Amino acid sequence: MSAYPSLMPSFVSFLCLQAAEKGVPDAQHALGVIYSTGFGSIQNAPLAATYYHFAAEGGSTAAQLTLGYRHLLGVVRRHPVPIRPLPAHPVPSHRVSPVALIQGSPKECQKALMYYDPVAERVVAGSQVTLPPPPPPPP
Repeated sequence: MSAYPSLMPSFVSFLCLQAAEKGVPDAQHALGVIYSTGFGSIQNAPLAATYYHFAAEGGSTAAQLTLGYRHLLGVVRRHPVPIRPLPAHPVPSHRVSPVALIQGSPKECQKALMYYDPVAERVVAGSQVTLPPPPPPPP
């Protein structure tokens, strides 16, 4: 067996970081997952929450669902960790403070709705697409 599978998580993290720094919302969501789970990096809940937030602001459906879920159930960190410096990212730092995210996502139904609502609107809009009629049966 080659060494490549053991390098895969760090390579994926590297690629996601490159794309996230360019402002790709789905890459920012992927980094949130990576830092949340520790896959290919150290586990860092504040950094994960930051990337989830930026991805949701950028329109990532997955990130909006993730944050909606976290706020609906109240995902809170019980053991705060020291904050490490955040890597450079395309979203201005004045929009969210990583210190405010250190405790995770408290249970707030209004915030959950704020994240779920745009996703639901896209689902409804997609379901109202008129499909062409089916082709006639073969003779």
